[in-house]
Amino acid sequence: MVQRGEHVICYNTDPFRAQIEKTSAQFCAYDLPDFSAEAFTLALAGGNLAKVTALILRKTEELLPCVLKSLRREQPDLVVFDSLALWAKIASQIMGIKAAATISHFILDENTLSPRDLVPLLWQMLPQLPENILLRKRLMRLSGKAFPHQNPLFPVRDQLNLVFTSRQLQPDTPLIDSRFHFVGPALNPALHSETFDFNWLNADPLVYISMGTVHPLQRTFFEVCCQIFDGQRAQFVFALGPYTDLSETGPIPPNFKLASAVPQLEILQMADLFISHGGLNSIHESLYYGVPLLMIPHQFEQLLNARCVAQKGAGLILPQYFTHHPITTSDLSTAFQKIFLNPTYRAAAGHLQADLRATGGPEVAANLLQAYLQK
Repeated sequence: MVQRGEHVICYNTDPFRAQIEKTSAQFCAYDLPDFSAEAFTLALAGGNLAKVTALILRKTEELLPCVLKSLRREQPDLVVFDSLALWAKIASQIMGIKAAATISHFILDENTLSPRDLVPLLWQMLPQLPENILLRKRLMRLSGKAFPHQNPLFPVRDQLNLVFTSRQLQPDTPLIDSRFHFVGPALNPALHSETFDFNWLNADPLVYISMGTVHPLQRTFFEVCCQIFDGQRAQFVFALGPYTDLSETGPIPPNFKLASAVPQLEILQMADLFISHGGLNSIHESLYYGVPLLMIPHQFEQLLNARCVAQKGAGLILPQYFTHHPITTSDLSTAFQKIFLNPTYRAAAGHLQADLRATGGPEVAANLLQAYLQK
C-alpha cells in the first residue's frame, strides 16, 4: 500500500517500530506501558484462551479513548485492524469510518472442534467466565451500539476480511462467506535482520529446529535431540530462542549449529524438514517453501494449527508437551524417521506450497483494500 502511494499509519507496540518503519509506513506507538507481546504470552501460558479474551477486553476499554482521539486527528479513509484489535473495530464504528479486518490465524469455531477439544476448553473458561461477562458488559456500556454483536466475538471481522492463509488449509466453518478473501502469508525477508554463517552448510540434508520465540527451550528436549541426531547423516540448525544462553548448552554434536535466532526464511529455502512448535507463522513459512513439519505444540492453538497440516499429509504431531508428558528419545526418533524417510510428506508440502503461492499474497490484499476503498 505504501509503494502504491497510500499514506499508511500503523499503530503497534514499540518493539515492532523498526520492522514497520522499514516498510516506510508511519509508526505510532500505543500509549500503554503494560500492553506488549509479553502480556499476551503470559495470558497464553497453559493455553488458556479465556485469559486472552479477558486481556483484550480490558485493553480495549483502556485503548478506546486514545484510538478515538487518533482517528479524529488523522481522519483516515480506511481503518484496517487485526482480528484481535477489538478497540479499532469499535472506534471505526463510532466514527463511521469504513473498516476491514486482517486475520492471521485459522478461523475456528465449535464446528471445527471435536467434543474431546471442547471439554478442556470449557474447563478453562468456567473460572474466567464471571470476569469476562463483567468486562464485556462494561465495554458494551462504554461503546453503545458500536459494540460488535457478532457470535463469536473473535475473530473480530467487518465487511472485508483478509485471511493470511489459503482456503485449502483453512478448516470448513459456516463463519466464512463472500466477505472473506484468502490472500496467503505476507512474507518479506527484508524485514528480518538475523545473520547466519551459511558456509557451515554442506551437501547433507538440512533439518531446521525452532520452538519459537515465546517459550524457553526445554532442556530435556534439547538433550534428546543431541542424543538421537548425533551421527545422523544430516545437518541440524537449532534456533534456541531469546531466552536461552548459548554458553549453557554444553557439548553439542558436530552436525549441530546453534544460534539464538537465524534468518528463518532463508534457512527454510534449503531445509528438508522443520521441527517446530506449530506456530502459524512457522507453519506458513515452512509450507511456502515446500518443507514438511514435525510439530511439537505447547498450546491448544498450536495443536489445532498442527492438525490442519497433518490432515493434509504435510506433517506429523508429537503431542507430549501439550499433554504434559516428556518427549523420549524413542518418541522423537520414531517420528523423525517416519517423516524424514517418507517422500509423501514432502510431496504433500509441495502441493500446499503451490496452493499458498497461488493466493497472490500482499499484492492481491492491496488490490482488495483499494477496491474496497473505492466502493
